[in-house]
Amino acid sequence: MFSCGAKKTHESEAKSEEIELKGIEIDSLKAQLARRKEALEAEKNNHHESKLELGSLFDRYLSKSLFSLIFNDSSQFILNSNSIIKFILFQDLRIDKYNISSALFDSNVIRKEEIDLTKFEVTEKWQLLHYAWSTADRSTQSLSSLITERDKRFVYSLFENNTYYQDSGLDAMVKALIIVHEEFAQNKEGLQEIHDILYGDDDDHSKVFEIIHNELVTPQVGSILKDENFSNYDEYSEYENRINYVYRFWGRRYHEGNMGFVYKLLRELDENVSVYPITEGA
Repeated sequence: MFSCGAKKTHESEAKSEEIELKGIEIDSLKAQLARRKEALEAEKNNHHESKLELGSLFDRYLSKSLFSLIFNDSSQFILNSNSIIKFILFQDLRIDKYNISSALFDSNVIRKEEIDLTKFEVTEKWQLLHYAWSTADRSTQSLSSLITERDKRFVYSLFENNTYYQDSGLDAMVKALIIVHEEFAQNKEGLQEIHDILYGDDDDHSKVFEIIHNELVTPQVGSILKDENFSNYDEYSEYENRINYVYRFWGRRYHEGNMGFVYKLLRELDENVSVYPITEGA
């Protein structure tokens, strides 16, 4: 009986020690989490932190569901480009339901607003892609390494056996962008003028609008962007806005230094997807 009692006492003491150790472990984990939370809040509230530092925060704290949107499971360094492309085209722009002009206007991912990096939070997929879109290196060298031939073929495949490309007005928009690029090749002064206003101190958008509509737009571009070529036309897709967009588009690409690369992408998209592609030199 004494031996049995001693054994129970020993087991009870062991249990107590185990519980105590578990308690210490839990307290330790809680303390670690508290420190991480404090560190995150401190970093987010630091108005002088760089974009790179904030990017590292996202790397550490992104949820698995958001992380899987941009990276394949096999490696965190392999972009899940198919997922990104499909999300932007069909969940953000929704080109299977809306014309491209309306879609660009309403897009969450492709927005013009600058991000306040000290307050920006990522809880939705579009927020993650908006951050990536807004902070990406858009140089020709960067884009050419990011956009692969496989990615292009995947985009082309999304328009097979359907009429989304034509019905959304994407066909017309791409053609207009191609034509405007070729017009600017002959009118570098006009391109420079648009660029200087867009990125100058006053940023007078009304002046840009006047220059585009009074001096730059040609009958060919106007004909391509007419309402009839946008089957899902609505209140946000106005002819004047479409004209404004295609000329301002190249002012931004000129500023980024990637006009030639983007023009080549649009040419290839037109050649591989459009029912009636623009012929070379047209």
